[in-house]
Amino acid sequence: MQRACDAAMARKKKGGNKHKPVRWWNGEIEDARKRCHTARRIYQRAERRARRETANLALEHESEEARAAYLSWRAMLTKAIKRSKRQCWMQLCDEADTQPVGQAYKTYRHKYSTSVLETYIQGNKVPFSFLFMLVVQFVTIVTERAIYLRKALVVKIVFHFVTVIGIHIWMFFLVPYVTAHSFGATAPTVFYLIKCLHMLLSAYQMRCGYPRRILGNVFTKSFSMVNYVAFKVYMEIPFLYILRTMLDWLCIDTTLTVMEWIKMEDIFQSVFIVRCYRQMDADFPVLRGEPKAFYAKCLIGGTIILILIALIWSPLFLFALVGTVGKPNVPRRADIAVKIGHYEPIYVSQSYSGIHQFTDDNYKELIKSFNFDIFATDHIMIYDSVDITAVKFDANSVTLWNMSPPDKKRLLSDLNTGKKMDIRIRLSFNCGVMTDTILYETTYSLTKNRELTREMLIKTLSDENSNEKVVVPEILPKFITVQKMQVYAKFIKDFDGKYNRPIILQKKQDEGKVWWEMHDYCDDKFYKNILFNLPLSDCDDGIVFYIFNDKSFPSTMSFLEKTGIIGLYTTCVYVVSRLIRSLIANNHRRIMFEDLPYVDRILKLCNDIYLVRETKEYRLEEDLYGKLIFLYRSPETLIKWTRYKEEFIDDYSERSTRKAQRGLDGNDQNSQPSQSTLPT
Repeated sequence: MQRACDAAMARKKKGGNKHKPVRWWNGEIEDARKRCHTARRIYQRAERRARRETANLALEHESEEARAAYLSWRAMLTKAIKRSKRQCWMQLCDEADTQPVGQAYKTYRHKYSTSVLETYIQGNKVPFSFLFMLVVQFVTIVTERAIYLRKALVVKIVFHFVTVIGIHIWMFFLVPYVTAHSFGATAPTVFYLIKCLHMLLSAYQMRCGYPRRILGNVFTKSFSMVNYVAFKVYMEIPFLYILRTMLDWLCIDTTLTVMEWIKMEDIFQSVFIVRCYRQMDADFPVLRGEPKAFYAKCLIGGTIILILIALIWSPLFLFALVGTVGKPNVPRRADIAVKIGHYEPIYVSQSYSGIHQFTDDNYKELIKSFNFDIFATDHIMIYDSVDITAVKFDANSVTLWNMSPPDKKRLLSDLNTGKKMDIRIRLSFNCGVMTDTILYETTYSLTKNRELTREMLIKTLSDENSNEKVVVPEILPKFITVQKMQVYAKFIKDFDGKYNRPIILQKKQDEGKVWWEMHDYCDDKFYKNILFNLPLSDCDDGIVFYIFNDKSFPSTMSFLEKTGIIGLYTTCVYVVSRLIRSLIANNHRRIMFEDLPYVDRILKLCNDIYLVRETKEYRLEEDLYGKLIFLYRSPETLIKWTRYKEEFIDDYSERSTRKAQRGLDGNDQNSQPSQSTLPT
C-alpha cells in the first residue's frame, strides 16, 4: 500500500520554505543571510543581558559590538541582494532582446494571468480610466482618418510621434499610478500589442507616402466574391458606414450638400453590389432554357425551409429547455407552522438536515408507485431525480406552547360556541441561491361535527393531561411543485381523489412544560401502498413532503422564466415573420434598380465624379452628379445606359441607319418638284 501511494502521489513535505523561489537568489545571498541572522541573535542576547544588569559596563560594551556586527552583516546582505537583482535584470533584458517568448516571458507571464479589467467587466462595471482610454482611441482613429483624407503628411508625422509617446506614457505610467496596479494588471497586453502593430503599419504608410487620388472604398477595387462579402460585412457594422460617409464629406472639398453626398454614396454602393452580381453570373454561367438542378434547389430551398421551421418552433424549444438545463434548485431551508385561527402557533419546526435529494433509485420507485395515475406520472417525468427533494420535519415542535390562560379560555370559548375557525399550515422555504422566501398556505375549516376535529381539539385543550390525537383531514400537501416562485399542489391525488393528506396533532407535556407534536396519517391504504416506500417516510417521527423544483436557469436566459410562454411565442413568431416579410415583400419596387444587366457605365460615371473631385474640377463634378441623378429619374434613359455593349452598338447603328434613310427620303421629296418641271 505504501509503495502504491508513493508511485501515485508525491509525499507531503514537512515544514520547508513556504515562499516561491526567485531568480535573483544565489549562494552568496544565502550565506550572508545566515551570518546576518546569527549576528542578530547574538546582538539580541547581549541586549537582553545588558538590560538585566544595567550597571555592568562590560555587557553594554559587548552589546554595542554585537549591534555593530549585526548592522554590518545586514548592510552586506542588502548590497548582495541589490547586486544580484541588478545582474539578474540585465540578464533578463538581454534574453528578452534575443528571445522575446523565452525565459523572460515565462518568468513574468504568471503575474498577469488575471486582469483587473476582467474583474471590472465580470462585475458589470466600467472603470473611468478604461472608458477614457477607449474614447481617446476612438478620437485618435477619427483624427487619423481625417489627416489621411486631407493628405497632410507633415501633420501625420507629428501626430504619429505624439501618439507613440502618449500611448506609452498612458499605459506604463498614468494608468498604473491611478489604479495602483502594474501595467499587466490594469490593461490587457493584447491591446498594447495590437496598438504596436498599428503604429508599425502607420510608420510604413508614412514612409510610402499618401496616394495622390483617393477613389472609393478599398473593398470596391474588384468585383469578386471576396470583395462582395467584405463589403457587405463593412456595411453591416453599426455606424461605420454613416460615420465614414460623414467624415469624408467633412474633410473632402466638394460642391455637394450632405444629403446629395449621402445619395451619391448610396447609389455607388447599390451599383457596386449589382456589379458583383453580374460578375458572379459571368463566373458561374447558366445555360438559357435549362431548368434548375434538383440538388441546387434542395440545397437552397431545403436550407431556407429548415431555417423557417427552426424559427417557428425555437421559442417552444427554449421553453422546453427551462426544465432540462441549469443547476438543480434544491431547497436549503424549510419552515412550517400550524395555527388555530388567529392565535399563536401550536407547532413550529425547521428543517436543515432533513432535506434529502432523490437518487435515481428513489426516482424510479416514485414513478413505479404512481403507474396507476397517468397524469401524475407525466408530471413526475418532466423532472429529473436531482430536481425532487424530500423535506422532513421532526415530530416535536421546536418551541414550547406558551399560550396565556386568557387566550386559552377565548380559544376554548370559540371552539365550544361553534364559531367559524380555521386550522392553517404555513410552509416557507428558500431554494438554491434565491434570497426570496417561497410561501404556501393550506387551510382546513372547522365546522360543527365535521369528522369530530373540533370535539377532539376541545377535549385536548380542556384536559391538561390529555394525550388525545387530533386528526385534521385534507390539510397537508405531500407533493408540491415550485415554478417561478409559485407553489402548486394539485397534481398527485390519493386513492380517494384528494390532493392533501391528513395530519395528527398531539399535545405533550413533561416537567410542567407543554409542546405539540405532528405526525403523518398512516392508517389508510394510500400510505401503506405508496407513501411508505418513499424516502424519509416514518409515521412515528414527524412529517415529510416532497418538492418538485424547476432548475435555476442560466442568468443569460433568465428572461424566459419571467415571460409567459404564450406572450413570448406570439411576439417572437410575429416579429420574425414581419422581418422575413420585409425582406421578400415590395421587391417590384426595386426591380429597375437591382436587376440592371450592365452597370459598368454607371459605375464609371461614379468613378468619374470621384476623379474630378480629386482634381478640384468642381463645376464638372456638379454636371456629372446632375447627370447621375437624371439617370435615376428617367427609367427610359437608365434602360438605355444599362444595355450590354453589343445591344448598345446595334441600337446605335440602327438609329444611324434610320436617320440616314430619313435624310435620303427627304432629299427625294425635295427633288420631286424639279422633276415635275421636266418636259414629258
